[in-house]
Amino acid sequence: MAYDESDAISQPKTPLSESSITLDESEPDALMFISDAQNEETHGRRNGENLRENGKYSGSRERFSSGSRVDTGYAWVICLAVCMLNILTDGFCFSLNILFPIFLEQFGESTAATTMIGSVLTGVMLLSGPIVGFLLSRFGARLVCFTGAAVAAAGAVISALAGSVLFLVLSLGLLTGFGFGCMLIANMVSVMTWFVRRRPLAMGITSIVGGSGMFIFPYLIAVLREEYGLEGFFLILGGIILHGCVFGLLLRPSPVTSTDPNPKLTETNDTQNATSSFDVVIFKNWKFDLLLASNFLQALGFFPIMMFVVSRAEEFPGFTPEQAAFLPTVVGMANIGGRLLAMITLDCKAFNKACLMAIMEFIGGTAIALSIFCETYAWQVVFSVAYGIVGGFGMVGLGIVMAELISIDQMAIASGFVTFSIGIAAMSGGPLSGMILDLTNSYTMVFLFFGSILICASALMFLIFVAQRRSPQRKHKN
Repeated sequence: MAYDESDAISQPKTPLSESSITLDESEPDALMFISDAQNEETHGRRNGENLRENGKYSGSRERFSSGSRVDTGYAWVICLAVCMLNILTDGFCFSLNILFPIFLEQFGESTAATTMIGSVLTGVMLLSGPIVGFLLSRFGARLVCFTGAAVAAAGAVISALAGSVLFLVLSLGLLTGFGFGCMLIANMVSVMTWFVRRRPLAMGITSIVGGSGMFIFPYLIAVLREEYGLEGFFLILGGIILHGCVFGLLLRPSPVTSTDPNPKLTETNDTQNATSSFDVVIFKNWKFDLLLASNFLQALGFFPIMMFVVSRAEEFPGFTPEQAAFLPTVVGMANIGGRLLAMITLDCKAFNKACLMAIMEFIGGTAIALSIFCETYAWQVVFSVAYGIVGGFGMVGLGIVMAELISIDQMAIASGFVTFSIGIAAMSGGPLSGMILDLTNSYTMVFLFFGSILICASALMFLIFVAQRRSPQRKHKN
């Protein structure tokens, strides 16, 4: 079946009844359905009824192409491709710290300058969100992901020629960072648009499998660096990342498109669609604005704490350096457990997704604030487990809650702005925590402040839950 890359975002849309199905006689996969139109219409009506029963997953009206269905068939190929892509992006980004002492020794520059490599890579990957969202709405996930993987691989290969930290900031930071940003958001949008009823399950699987890259890449980096040196490592890394092009080609457009009858949201001109998706229309959805604010506060309250888990533990009496150094491992293992917990609970119809997110964020904020009293190693382990579970739960739950608040054709640009808000929080959290630590010379105020920030994030998320209870059938208004 032939697909146009822009089908999922910019194809002409007309008001359709919830039971209608559009067949294109020019497509081979559609021909088999034409001779049995009545049966197909009945199947479509049942599919629409199933979606309405699971309206908690997606409040927008949706149209299905006849050749394929969400939640089944090719959707699981998408899931597999995204798993592999997440292993590449998550694995390298979370393992970059292993290369930090090597960069210090190789180039002999200051610690502050050398840390810019990882900071720029992470910052560009997240802050490029709105740009990548626009590209996705214009060209589709397949082309954006393919190009992003090629750019990221090129940045890694060029890094083999690096003679200074500045060179790596430009090659590894800018090029690879932007390429990873394209891959990251294309992955997110692909899963959310190919899955509706099983969206929590699919996002949980891709997050958990992708998280395995955090355990694979440290070993891989150490072996390749030892065998082939830094230059050879970067060349091989470029080849590994280039596999993302293959998996990116599997990201076909989703068979689901929005059929919202609101003419302001369903332009029939492709260029108008791509342009309108980049303007401020989406910010007129106040629930999405609440989600952005909650997401920013959640990232601001959560990420800086990880920098102080070990150093604060070392100040407690009776803690050995080995015990303190093991706490990040506990956080990482609990993070995977949190993703699994989110996959199970968010896939249950009995629970409201925004309410669960609010509860978990409240638990996380409370755990961070109360951890100032955890002066024994056992209690520090308990805190690390709680902290990790909340972080993993949020990685899966955020996209699921977002998909309930917006239409399918706004998914790309919404994902871009959500990622951008995380980037702003991640970039500002470090300096802010450092300033608090310098002023108070104590970790107590740092943990109390950022724990309170996370509790505020849970309050905003709870408001989304209240709004959903008041208006269970979401309506798009401008």
